[in-house]
Amino acid sequence: MTITERVQYSSTKLDREPPASEEVIGKLIPEAGLKLPEDYWDFLLQLNGGEKELGIQRGWFRTQRAEEVIQAGLETEVPKCAHGFFAFGGNGGGELLAFDTLRDIPWPMVALPFTAVNAGGAMHAAGHFNEFVAQMGKAFQE
Repeated sequence: MTITERVQYSSTKLDREPPASEEVIGKLIPEAGLKLPEDYWDFLLQLNGGEKELGIQRGWFRTQRAEEVIQAGLETEVPKCAHGFFAFGGNGGGELLAFDTLRDIPWPMVALPFTAVNAGGAMHAAGHFNEFVAQMGKAFQE
């Protein structure tokens, strides 16, 4: 299932922002400094941030608007302290959600403790972004 299909399927379950503009995405691309997955760009074109339950161990997600991702990249310690990770949201419980760009493509999704951002604290969240999106709007089952 594509990101567009997944987002449309779960859209009624998500608290969501309107889609990102091509202009904002155009600003995020150079700020990212790497080639982020096409699924992520497709996601932003469907909804520019959102939050709800997450059916994987983190239990909740909040993806940042593209504008917030740009600003956070300039203000947070992730680029300095956790080289190789690209943060795009959080879980509302003190963890950042990020792409682990040090691994093979498709990059796995990880959670990084916000209070001590470093690569050693990364915890697996999903095998790739499409898998992560598939769990949006679902309740976590232990």
